[in-house]
Amino acid sequence: MTPEGIGHVRQGREGRTQTTYHLRTVLPASFFHLSRTLACGGVFFGQSSMDSALSAFRRQRANRALVPMFLASGATSLVYEVIFERRLHLVVGTSQLSVITTLAAFMTGLAFGGFLGSRIADKAARPLQVYARLEAIIGAYALIFPVLIFMARPIYTTIWRLFEPGPVVLGGVQFVLMGLIMLPPTICMGATLPLLARFAANTPDSAGQTVGRLYGANTLGAVLGVALPGFLLLPLLGLWITTCIAAVGNFA
Repeated sequence: MTPEGIGHVRQGREGRTQTTYHLRTVLPASFFHLSRTLACGGVFFGQSSMDSALSAFRRQRANRALVPMFLASGATSLVYEVIFERRLHLVVGTSQLSVITTLAAFMTGLAFGGFLGSRIADKAARPLQVYARLEAIIGAYALIFPVLIFMARPIYTTIWRLFEPGPVVLGGVQFVLMGLIMLPPTICMGATLPLLARFAANTPDSAGQTVGRLYGANTLGAVLGVALPGFLLLPLLGLWITTCIAAVGNFA
């Protein structure tokens, strides 16, 4: 080593090797490495803080949009309930059977969908994407629902021709068949609330308030979804255009 390096080696009187370090060289090098480490750490922690703040800002903006989204979701769900009941009335020929079938299918589908949605919400990395896909499925299914119930007519008419069952048995066949057709969209409807609640309630303290706000918006939307088609949309526009309007709400 040279005197300009970290230190120099000299021979002691007893033959042992000793190293003398120059503080004027060691201290500047140490401070240089320390300052560079602190600077890198500052950049790292600063970037992490910026990412956290940006993520929180995006989540806050998304939470504001959840209320109108779930208001529209509740409205379209009840619009479909009214539309499906009217469609079944045209097919089965009695309002009592169509109302019972629609209510049973909706209550069963919503309950089962809520159960599945709670399981999916805990595992989904992006709950909003899953929610958007469910809404698209609901809208698409509503558009093809008239075709599905038309395709189901030959099944129970064939049963009637072959076995000539009584009104109760034939009504039971229609109840099961039409109820199964309505289960897929109602299951998707029931799964939407757990997904949105999972996204919005990012902390346990805000879970109750957030879920209550969403459920209140969904209930208000359900009231509008019953009133609008019954008193305004169906009398003025008819079944098909009302279905298309509700489907647009799902796709939007």
